[in-house]
Amino acid sequence: MRGTIVSLRQLGGYLRSLRPGNQPSLRDIAQRTGLDLNFLSKLERGQYETVRLETLRTIAKGYGVALEKLLAVSGFVNWEEPPLPDLPVYLRTKFGLTEEGIREAERFMKYAESQYGRAKRK
Repeated sequence: MRGTIVSLRQLGGYLRSLRPGNQPSLRDIAQRTGLDLNFLSKLERGQYETVRLETLRTIAKGYGVALEKLLAVSGFVNWEEPPLPDLPVYLRTKFGLTEEGIREAERFMKYAESQYGRAKRK
């Protein structure tokens, strides 16, 4: 896939939306990715029409999103984000928690939701 190029006309606004209130900052993203701050700024403003696929992979990691999501936003693939598993299934599978551990994690999630609200999935 070396040298593959994708269109970025639809991508800038999406990338900006991943940084509400400029958090993380573009400087933070530049440090995470090793990409130039000016490049990222122009990218978010939609000033580029193309970027190499390898660069897009780096951008995805820096912004903490799946490459497939960026390709979908750019209109190159028809991709639906897979649904999240139920919390008990995830905790049991990923962390090997016991039923007691799962109940404790669920209690904490209810507390966190009551204190901080429900996060919106992008």
